[in-house]
Amino acid sequence: MSSIIRLGRSVYDSYNIIFSSKVGTPERHKTLIEKTGDMMLWPWLNIPGKVIKIGTDARIITVAATTLALLGNTYLFYPRETLDSINYIILLLPTIPFAYIKFAGWLATCELITGLGARTFGRVDNPALMNQEDSPEEKLATS
Repeated sequence: MSSIIRLGRSVYDSYNIIFSSKVGTPERHKTLIEKTGDMMLWPWLNIPGKVIKIGTDARIITVAATTLALLGNTYLFYPRETLDSINYIILLLPTIPFAYIKFAGWLATCELITGLGARTFGRVDNPALMNQEDSPEEKLATS
């Protein structure tokens, strides 16, 4: 039974080493590979939070709601002209071929996988981090 508990802690530790943004004490030195992985993961970890922060800003919500209300008002009184204008604007926008979007998605996921792998390898390759005798809760400070 105790080997099952040890296995569970081992899986928990491995999960935290891979996916946790902070491992060990704040003053520990990161390896170059771990720093590279952190840089590659920066867009995946920080940009969604910034987008949510901007999207919940009261000024942005006010501008979006006002624009939508003006568009609705214009459509209510001038439906044909509004649709013609929207269609014309859509035609002026550059169209991005689906192959480009597919390639960008592939490239972004490759960066995510490589960043996770590099950061994890850098952490596992760090003897100071792997040889800590603390409990998993103290060794792996999750964010």
